[in-house]
Amino acid sequence: MNVFEKDAHVLCEIQDTGCGISAEDIPRVFLRFFRGDRSRATQGNGLGLSLVQAFVKAHSGSVIVKSVLNKGTIVILSFPKLLQ
Repeated sequence: MNVFEKDAHVLCEIQDTGCGISAEDIPRVFLRFFRGDRSRATQGNGLGLSLVQAFVKAHSGSVIVKSVLNKGTIVILSFPKLLQ
């Protein structure tokens, strides 16, 4: 996990080396209970990224998912910096 500042945002980048997410599934990963075909062999109920998106949006942030099949996935959480 990497945390860094960029412009007026704080970004948190989380990366794995799992099976990845197909390009056609990426737009649907934030839907509650969605599970791609490749993830059906593992435990889970398809709520993880939908909850992440809800929590991040509640703090005025955004979530980006980048993935390559058989290489892994990167999830980037972006939050606006608080003015002091």
